[in-house]
Amino acid sequence: MNTILAIETSTLACSVALQSNNQLWEEYKDAPRQHTQLLPQMIASLMHQAQLSWSQLEAIAFGQGPGSFTGLRIAAAMAQGMSWAHDIPVLKVSSFAALAHRAMRHALAHDDLVDKKEMIVGVARDAHMNHLYWGTYRCSPTRLPVPLQSDRLLPAEEKISPMPHHCIAVGDAWAMRDKFPSLKSISPVACYAHLLPSARDIIALADDLLARNETTTPQHALPVYLHTATAWQKRS
Repeated sequence: MNTILAIETSTLACSVALQSNNQLWEEYKDAPRQHTQLLPQMIASLMHQAQLSWSQLEAIAFGQGPGSFTGLRIAAAMAQGMSWAHDIPVLKVSSFAALAHRAMRHALAHDDLVDKKEMIVGVARDAHMNHLYWGTYRCSPTRLPVPLQSDRLLPAEEKISPMPHHCIAVGDAWAMRDKFPSLKSISPVACYAHLLPSARDIIALADDLLARNETTTPQHALPVYLHTATAWQKRS
């Protein structure tokens, strides 16, 4: 098990996790517009609890989106700063893959899998401006999420490819089906509209990336916006 620090701020939640010596520490707070203030405190707290120095970290992982424009910039900037300051490689993890992983964990914990060994997870989040963030993943109790296609930004009215009846739904857009009519045709076996991506799930995916030596340098630790900067400026 690798020693990894992970941060996830692509949504309203601010989440940090630290893995070392077969142990996992995590702090998770629903804290809109407080990510910048909370992250340094949360990171310091976990490093203290684990009694680790920066030189003992093997990698820093962050949720690269898609998600909140500001939240993604905060996570990327924090990962870049720590990487440069302490000469630690960075791991970029899809926030949607992390959310799919969390949905699978939740399904297992609540016996929602209906005896299926493998499930398709449909991740749908409100992208605002009449758009939807959409991703589909193949998940199982013993394997990490595998993307069936790239995470996408879709107009609210655009049709979504048919999903199997035994799929799991996760993300806030599932609670807004009047806004996203394309989701009405899907009948998942379980729906977790309230779940948000967490740093704990970033760790799970980052561990696999580090084992495959898929690290990057701080200058390439960039978020995935999907929305263009111009579109976000027009929103104001």
